[in-house]
Amino acid sequence: MNVNAEFLFSLTVNNMREIRYHAYIKHLKILIEVQRINFDCKTVEWYIVHPDEWDMSEFSFDEVELMQYTWLKDKKWKEIYEWDVALIFWISAEIRYSDTWCWWVFFCRQKPKELQELPFYDWENGNYKECEIIGNIYELS
Repeated sequence: MNVNAEFLFSLTVNNMREIRYHAYIKHLKILIEVQRINFDCKTVEWYIVHPDEWDMSEFSFDEVELMQYTWLKDKKWKEIYEWDVALIFWISAEIRYSDTWCWWVFFCRQKPKELQELPFYDWENGNYKECEIIGNIYELS
């Protein structure tokens, strides 16, 4: 086993932020919490724990869409992931990473097939209280 090729999630090292992913399994149309990514085999792994045993499912990179944890939470303290869809006041917006802001931003979804980056949303001053996650772009499409 090549340890460098495996990335274990939900580890917090030296007070760094948690790096976690969800994966949307395209053919099953379900969202899972990723436990491990194997870059050698190009797969993501998901463990299902039963009272007496556990199962592991493995999906290729082609079968999934990865969604990175943003380290932010909405007004109900639900974790926010990349590609989530949020309601901010009355506006529906996608959560994406912005190269312009070098941070997670909201992209307005009001016009079909056209996304517009919303101004920087001030999380530090508590404006997350107006944000509510309603799903993700895969489940809502």
